[in-house]
Parts: sequence; structure tokens; C-alpha cells
Amino acid sequence: MQMIHTSFVRILFGIIIIGSIVFRFFNPAPAMQDFHTLSCIGDMAMGALGAYLCTLKDWKYRFENLGKPVIILTYVAVIGAFLFRGHIFWGNDLLHIFDRTLISIVFLMVIIEQNFARNSLFKFSKLKPLSRLGVISFGLYCYHPLTISIVAIIFTRLHLSQANPLIFIVQLIAGLIATIIVALLSYKIIEKPFLRLKLKYSYIVKGQKDL
Repeated sequence: MQMIHTSFVRILFGIIIIGSIVFRFFNPAPAMQDFHTLSCIGDMAMGALGAYLCTLKDWKYRFENLGKPVIILTYVAVIGAFLFRGHIFWGNDLLHIFDRTLISIVFLMVIIEQNFARNSLFKFSKLKPLSRLGVISFGLYCYHPLTISIVAIIFTRLHLSQANPLIFIVQLIAGLIATIIVALLSYKIIEKPFLRLKLKYSYIVKGQKDL
């Protein structure tokens, strides 16, 4: 029964990921590929598949014992994605279909390596300010498309071309800072009041259970 469940989960996530790739094949327009649910849902399925694999002993063992060459290659891929993603994927309709899938694999590997690998070159958890961003992670996730798009529009209006690697890096940093600021404001103004309600509600539920 466990084997059937394991196979079903893997097949389900695989179907979603492949379905997203097929959707992008038939819908090459940038707006469809970047914003349509059926195009983007494959990213979430990739993350879900990675999280599921981490619950399996054999896969967790592999993640814990990732070799340094694999880890180094992962971060080389991250740097390459930041600097050359547009040149590699966006100029070719066929490669663009696999853009989101490959990028999601790369960042999934970073998350897995940081959480499980024993041979890590460096653990970002040692950087306390970076770890504190976990508090506003929901806002970072929700608002980053909006803030990054606004920053990109501003750079375009200022005639600053993303083709210049230096300008592209500055734009990324500006997008990151803008996202953090918006996520902080959201946490203070919107999320925190709801979190207080959650704590209050949890206390009531706990009291009912005790009764």
C-alpha cells in the first residue's frame, strides 16, 4: 500500500510538471509563460516533489551526503541563472519552454543542500539577518512578482538596459530591497494582526480540548 502511495505522489507531481511544460509549448507568449497558473504551477509541484522526497529515507540520505562537486555545480548554476538566464533561454522559443522548470530545479537543490547536506561550503543559517527574513517569507513570496515588475518598469523608463550585466545586477538588488520593504510593511500592517487572532483562536481551541 505504501509503495502505491509513493508511486502515486511521484506520478501526480510529474504530471503537473510535464503539464506545465506542455502548456508553455502551446502558449509561447511571455505573458502566458510568466503569469498563467498552468505555466507556473509546475514550479510549486517541483518544490512539493522535493519536499516529499526529503521524507523518504533513501532520498534524505542522498541529500545529506551530497558531494562537494555537486554542491559547487549547484551554485555555479545559480550564478549562471542570474547572469545569463536571458541570453540562454529567452532568445530561443524551444529553450524558453524549459526555463522555469530548470530554474526551479536549481533553486530546489539550493534549499535541499542548505537544509540537509553535511558537506556544505557555507550555511546561510549562520547569517542571522538573513535567517530573520523567514519571519516575512510569506510577504517575500507574495509580493516579489509585483515589486520586481515595478522596478523593471522603472529601469526601462530610465532607458537602463538589462542586457548590461552590471545594470541587471543592480536591478536585482533594487528588486530585492523593494520586496523586503513591502514585505516588512505587510507583516506589520496586515499579517501581524491576523497572527494575533490566530494565537487567540489557538488558545480557545486548546482550552476546549482541555475541557
